[in-house]
Parts: sequence; structure tokens; C-alpha cells
Amino acid sequence: MDQNIDAIKLQHEVHGVREFKLNNGMALLFIPDTRQSTVTTHLIYRSGSSKEKYGQKGLAHLLEHLLLIESVATAKKNSQGHIQSFKVKGVTNFDFTDYQTWPGSDIKTLKFALQYSSSMMASFNATPEQLEEAKSQVINERENTEAGRFNFLLREATSHLFTWHAYGRDPLGIPSDVQNLTLSDMQEFWYQHYRPENATLIISGKYDEADMLNTVLQLFGPISKARYEEKPIVTVEPPQNGEREIVLLRKTTAPYSIISYRAVDINHPDAAAMELLSRVLNSTERTKNDFSDLGKIKSTRASYMLLQQAGLLMFGIDFQYGISEGIFKTKFIDVLENLPKQPITEQEFLKAKKAAAKDHKHITENADELAFKLLTFIAGGNWQRYFTLQQDIQNYDLAQLQKKGEEWITSSNRLAITLREPVRR
Repeated sequence: MDQNIDAIKLQHEVHGVREFKLNNGMALLFIPDTRQSTVTTHLIYRSGSSKEKYGQKGLAHLLEHLLLIESVATAKKNSQGHIQSFKVKGVTNFDFTDYQTWPGSDIKTLKFALQYSSSMMASFNATPEQLEEAKSQVINERENTEAGRFNFLLREATSHLFTWHAYGRDPLGIPSDVQNLTLSDMQEFWYQHYRPENATLIISGKYDEADMLNTVLQLFGPISKARYEEKPIVTVEPPQNGEREIVLLRKTTAPYSIISYRAVDINHPDAAAMELLSRVLNSTERTKNDFSDLGKIKSTRASYMLLQQAGLLMFGIDFQYGISEGIFKTKFIDVLENLPKQPITEQEFLKAKKAAAKDHKHITENADELAFKLLTFIAGGNWQRYFTLQQDIQNYDLAQLQKKGEEWITSSNRLAITLREPVRR
């Protein structure tokens, strides 16, 4: 092992996940899986669209595209053939930006992928031409994603759920803001947020840990901390004051509705209730007795969004084409908000816990899936929160779940947003 390895120290080990930290503040997570033949890496920065300034909506996402364009162009010059088996993808969310690579099983390609990731953090070398290319990609992405009903409605929903907080800003940004962003704007955001103490590198799959420690230290160790003190977001979204309903019209589309309720942030002790409620309220046992005409509905879905400073419970309804969705949406809302009259049963409660435990087991048995799952919790401030949340779910009390359900799943905390065709006259 390299004599400089003392510059990288083991911090924690939880359920096989080992966290090291470099002297410059960058965190490194190892998630070994010897059953795999390949390796995947993530480099996540705890900065997403919520950190953007006024007039710069979409900057974090545009920077993601710009750095991918610039770094891939550089990588092609220096790859010596490794780029052929080297794939990379970027994702920008409210709380983070992540760069994922799939270097395969070749150790030289893996080290090249890490070199690629470190160069993105070490220096900013994008050109005006690359910025214009990135802007074109972002505009096209917006047009493509607006065709999908759920993603389109989700963006519209968050903009009305968070009218004060930055979570109301779509990570894709505003086209006019994106078009007016300059290379100087990109570099300033990069300097402020793409620094080692704001980053976590995850390596999952089959690898030699000692070799990877040396490689990471050599590539990322020389990168110094930025002389920048990030200011925390202090805006607090007030409680919703009354139910909200929005109807958006689009020709030749089957109706789709999202029913949303604001809840708690990722680190709140009651975050466990969000997963359990999403499972209970979308169960067939609860809907089959109260929702007699399910033939008008293609499917329903339940999900929850955990963010650093907020949380959402969301229920989607995909209707058959050509029906009038109003009465069925109302019925579905009645089922959701009927908890005071139809309390959660012990059977529903235990079934939800069992399903959560099964999903957790599946995730922890696959290193790549666990790595992806941890991104949200790293952005929330503590990757170990994923594991304590699973414990919270299994230890949660039925009476407390009923209480939280009645508190959150109410008309005064509801936003219903629907996409449908205009009424024909």
C-alpha cells in the first residue's frame, strides 16, 4: 500500500458500506460485490437546482451537460481506446448533481473513468462552443420530457406546492434563463460547488480496495478545498392554506392526475410514515371496496419524494382514453382521505412493513442499486440515514402512522393536478 495512504481515513462501516475521507474533505464510499464482474462509479455533488440564483434557473442542469461535453471531448483525446467501453451519464436534481460511469470490468478503464471524474473537479476548461451545444441539448430535453404525462405534471405540481422554497423551481430551468447564461456563470457555480468537501465518490461492484484507495488518493488527493463558504438555504415553505386544484389541457391525451400532499424532510423521525402510507393507501385491499369502477383506470401509482428540506406523498391515476375523469378522481381522493372513518388495519400495517423489508433486502443484495439509492441520502446530508430509515420503518407504531395519515392526507394539504383534453362543445 502507498505510504501516503494515511491521507485517506476510514470513517464508518455500515452493512458492508465503507466510508473513507480524504484530507481535502472528499468522501469515498466502497460498496463491494464480488458476485459482479463489473464496477460502477458515482461522483455526487451536494448541489442541485435549489442552489441557483434568481435569473439562473436551469444553471445546475446546464452545467451538468456542459461538463459532460467538455470532459468527454478531453477523454476521447487521452483515452487510448478506453473510451470505447466507457459510458457516462449525468443527473441533476433539486439537491444534487450526479455523474455515473460504467467502466466495465477492465481495471485500466476503471482508472481512466476515475481520472475522467477527477479532471471534472480539478479544472474548468469548457469553451463557448461547448456551452452552445449544452444549451441545445437542454432545450431539446425539455421538449422531449414534456411529452411524458407524469414527469410533466410532477414539474407543474412542485411549482405550486413550493411557492417560496427553491424546490418550486424545475431543475430543467426556464428556457430564457438557460439561453442567457454565460460561460462566466458556469464557472462561478462550478467553483462554488464542484469542490472536494462537497462531493462523494461511490465505487460499487468488484474491485481491489487497496488499489482503489491508492488510485483515488493520487487522482483526487491533490485537489484543494475551495475558498468558499456555502450559505445554507434558510427559506421555510409555510403550511398550505387550503386545497388546490389545477387542470391543464392538451389535445389527444388520456387523462392523468397526480394527487400530492406535503409531508416531512428526509431526516425527520416521521419520514418512515411516508413509505408506509404510500403502500397502505395504494393497496388493492383498500381500493377494491370503495372504488367499484376500476375499469375506467389503467393504473394507479404511489410514491414519495424525500428531499433535504421537504417531503411529498404522491398518488398518480392513469385513466383510460376518452373518459371524463372528474368523478373517478373524486372517488380516489375520497379513498385517500377516508382514514378517520376507515383506519389502517393491523393487516395493512404489517403487509406494508413486510413489503418495505423485502424491497430493502433486494436493494442491499445489489451493490449498484444500493449505490443509486444512497444518492438521495448523501444529498440529504448523511448516507447512513438510508439504513436508519429502514429501522424506523420496521419500528414504526400503528397508532403513530394513523395519526400522521390523518394529519397529512387532508383536503387542506392537497394539490390535485390533472392533464386532460379540452371539453368538446
